[in-house]
Amino acid sequence: MATDAARPRDGDVVVSHESRSGQKYSVRQVPGDVQFHASVRDEAIRLARGFAVKAAVDLWYAADGAHRLLEGYRKGSTS
Repeated sequence: MATDAARPRDGDVVVSHESRSGQKYSVRQVPGDVQFHASVRDEAIRLARGFAVKAAVDLWYAADGAHRLLEGYRKGSTS
């Protein structure tokens, strides 16, 4: 997937790799704190997707300082 130049908006869900923590992946809703962790990327994305769909917000993945839009559930999203 291509890197999206845009950044997550308030309410969007972001899955990120947390190599320095005991957990591998974290999920948070922008601009808030981490809401939960998962040890496997696919599991983190699955859980985050369910939340994003219900909240009608976009789902992002963050790694190495870059954000990629994975799936858009906001009205008017480009994904």
